[in-house]
Amino acid sequence: MRLENALSVIEWATATILSEIINNRKVPKRITTDHTTLKLYVLSQIVRTEHAEKEANEVATKLLRFVLSKDEKAQSVIKDKFTLDDIKIKLTRPMNLLLSTAGQSLPLVMDLNYKVLHNTTSVGFITSDNPAVKYNQFCEGNKKWVYNTGFAIKGLQIFLPISPKYCLLFYDDKVYKVGNRRDDIIPIADKKSIDQINGLQVVNCFNNIYYDKSCPDPYIYNLIRAYVPLRKKKKAILKEYPSIDGASAGTLKSYVPRHFDNRINLQIANIRVLTSAKGFVMDNRAVTVRNKKLIAVHDEFLKNVKKAFMSPLSSRNFSPINL
Repeated sequence: MRLENALSVIEWATATILSEIINNRKVPKRITTDHTTLKLYVLSQIVRTEHAEKEANEVATKLLRFVLSKDEKAQSVIKDKFTLDDIKIKLTRPMNLLLSTAGQSLPLVMDLNYKVLHNTTSVGFITSDNPAVKYNQFCEGNKKWVYNTGFAIKGLQIFLPISPKYCLLFYDDKVYKVGNRRDDIIPIADKKSIDQINGLQVVNCFNNIYYDKSCPDPYIYNLIRAYVPLRKKKKAILKEYPSIDGASAGTLKSYVPRHFDNRINLQIANIRVLTSAKGFVMDNRAVTVRNKKLIAVHDEFLKNVKKAFMSPLSSRNFSPINL
């Protein structure tokens, strides 16, 4: 009940903010209450879906199978009764876990810049039952990393359509330039760009997409034919990463459940990778953190949550920080 009450407050406040964006082209300034509320809403949209629930169950299942595969005693107990492939986990309250995790992730996205993409073409934005899409154009060509869209990872982008004409974009502004720096609302007049943003909804949805009359049925059918083959059949894998820390290099290994990124060779008009970012050299780390200061802020935030100094879904005690 407490969680639902918190969500209802966020959704009520967000409805007003989105209405101002859509109807009056008024975008909240960064590091304000409205800005924080909008980010909390986007985080909740990432996890408050059937897709996220299925993904959580798949991650838990694969992690348990891996742990049991390394335990000889467990193997001797189960080998005569069933195989590891027979083991499946279904979390009893996955949404509570997911929403709590989303709220606790707020410090990790506070540095993301954001703008509103204005669709000026005749074809509208579509949406889906899993509408908030994480992406990373910067790391798209990196084949060795399956997962490039963690909240703290360099190059993160989050697309969320809010109407047929407007789409929120949160992004790493140390990596991307989006339109003119002083503009909060960026026009997109290129239909191929709109097609790709709509394609993200097709590859990211669980079962359903939604669209209005600005998208004729033949357009939707063509979109589905083009992007359904790019959907991932699996939602997560267990990835092995060798340690690269000092003397232990090559001796320690970590096994981490990783989600599959959407990769569609995204190219959007008015969004480009900065020249300074193109020269960045990626090493053998499992991920490249966007800003180490954020990790420290996040760690402190989690300590406060555990001490019950603040709720995971509360934005109080946040003030502008030098990132």
